[in-house]
Amino acid sequence: MSLCIHLDKPAGHAYTNLDILSGYVSLELPSDETITSIVVKLEGLVQTKLKEPKRHEDDKDSKRWESELHKVLYLTKTVFPADEVLKQSTSTAGFKLKKGEYEYPFEFRIPINNVCIPQTGILKTLSELGQGFDPVKETQKQEQHVKTTLPPSLSGIPHDMAWCRYFVKVTLSRPQFYRTNTRKHELIVLLPIEPPRPPPTSRETFAKREHLQNYQQGPPRKKRGLFDSWKGRPDSLPPPINQSRFFVEARLPSPPIITPKEPIPLRILFTKLTPFTAPIILRSLQIRLISTTHIRVHDITHDLISSSHAHSSTQLAIPVGHPNSPVGEELEAESSAWSQWSFPSSVQPSFVTCNIRRKYDLEISVGVSLGLQPQFEVVSLIMPVEVFSGIRPPPQLQLLTSQRRRPSNTLPPKELKRPQTATKPTLSAAPSISPVSPASPSSAKLPPLQTNTNANTAPPVEYPFSPIQVADGTPPGTFVAASSPASAIDDLPPTYDEATAVNVEPVSGPRREFQLEPGYFTRPAEMELQMSRKR
Repeated sequence: MSLCIHLDKPAGHAYTNLDILSGYVSLELPSDETITSIVVKLEGLVQTKLKEPKRHEDDKDSKRWESELHKVLYLTKTVFPADEVLKQSTSTAGFKLKKGEYEYPFEFRIPINNVCIPQTGILKTLSELGQGFDPVKETQKQEQHVKTTLPPSLSGIPHDMAWCRYFVKVTLSRPQFYRTNTRKHELIVLLPIEPPRPPPTSRETFAKREHLQNYQQGPPRKKRGLFDSWKGRPDSLPPPINQSRFFVEARLPSPPIITPKEPIPLRILFTKLTPFTAPIILRSLQIRLISTTHIRVHDITHDLISSSHAHSSTQLAIPVGHPNSPVGEELEAESSAWSQWSFPSSVQPSFVTCNIRRKYDLEISVGVSLGLQPQFEVVSLIMPVEVFSGIRPPPQLQLLTSQRRRPSNTLPPKELKRPQTATKPTLSAAPSISPVSPASPSSAKLPPLQTNTNANTAPPVEYPFSPIQVADGTPPGTFVAASSPASAIDDLPPTYDEATAVNVEPVSGPRREFQLEPGYFTRPAEMELQMSRKR
């Protein structure tokens, strides 16, 4: 017997929400066979795995890994027998197929939201009794789940501490209990649509730091000749050492959104705080995208910080403004040297799911000198950003989202504390303190980094179905702990039924590539176990 899955799209194609995933199942029988059913499923699994920490100081380092698994997508379709036959038949003996080749087409429409629902009824009872035992501890407590847009495919985390994989699975069931069912799987890639973007405005998000720098201005010191002292010639005095004080500032449109494969809309500005006439020269620029993956397994948490995407130019000599520019005037550097920089297609968008949260910071390192001196000093700025997928939602979906309103009987969201993370400073309306950049020769202590998002008093933009919006309307990035479904579905992505009821078409706009680690298509042992379970 040969059972295979054939997808209409090539391997590695990035699907998105509301896409039609179609294909067919091929079955080749070398002899007559009795079959109960052929069921095709579209599933998504998210797993985290961490080592159990020390509970007491005297405890030894634990080698035991704790795991937490969530099923964020689960759709089924019976392709054999046909619905009409299945409704009319009451036999449990199965259906006899003759020797030959068969094809059964199928299609699924990928929903917008996850469907992470706890086990109930007989499934929960069997699990508690040990039947269908699974060594992976699936968290089925309602308070541990969030309702949000499906997360993107994720892999490449060391030791498989966190991954998200989607796959199509076909199961051929037989009526005989002593004969095993036949299963096949095909991994797919998912890149979710992004939330509606706010209309363009003049508002900007900035991160700036005050910088002190010494410089010498004037003719270079004249070298004393061997016979000058005999001739009574005086030595030339060295030029005086002056101190300058100015702001170094990086700006992005507000809210700060980065899209892979699209230019980074970054502006670099300088503002004099004291008068000086030495020209400001931009000598180098480095931009790094720092990702923070917050991993949770039950009560164990871990922050994995990595920086693998960077652009750098160290041979710049861009004069900024005029040497006689007045104090307080904003001087913008010419951006042609970095205006086409972008991040690769392998960057996942920001997202939150039940046990994983991915967020990003943009680190901008600006090398500056006063005049064309051999040495220059580097000022580091850090700005939290959102990474979007680059797949815009269909216009009908945006209209549907704008028509949704908060129910009148919904309680206001509770104030929840955010988990502590070992990350760079987060962006806030008030100035925040950050680690001080490397000390310059001219100053022992530098002022703290300042960040701001409220350049004007315009109302903040709301994202009705942002990939980081949680079920009870709490701030983005907050893990929900609600014991009851009473935390109403406010401002969530439209449901599958809502989207299909108004005939929302699949995304027809431009799409970018989504390159994943080669290991994504290598199934971990835990996933093999889940995919082979009888469900």
